[in-house]
Amino acid sequence: NYQQVSLGANYHFIKPENTAQALPYLSARAGYKQVKTYAGLQPAPSNSYNYAVFITEAGVRIKLPASKGKKNCYYGITPSYQLATAINKQETHISTYFGLAGFVMIDF
Repeated sequence: NYQQVSLGANYHFIKPENTAQALPYLSARAGYKQVKTYAGLQPAPSNSYNYAVFITEAGVRIKLPASKGKKNCYYGITPSYQLATAINKQETHISTYFGLAGFVMIDF
């Protein structure tokens, strides 16, 4: 299993409005990832690996309009492409992902 935390920035090319929209975006994040492997039912030690993680993402948020005059809360789906690089002293892992997710966006 693994645990991961990252922090970054997100850039929208189009300002969200209270209508249905396609909002292309770019995202860059950096963080920490810990991977643990277990021996299962066999009596053997578990292993833990720590990585610095760098993630870039591009996608489109398919935004639905807010209902009942709530102009600061949006929701919809997001197809995206993600490139993740995990680095430690012994190795580097590069992974790519295509994803589909739901989102809620609140504009303060």
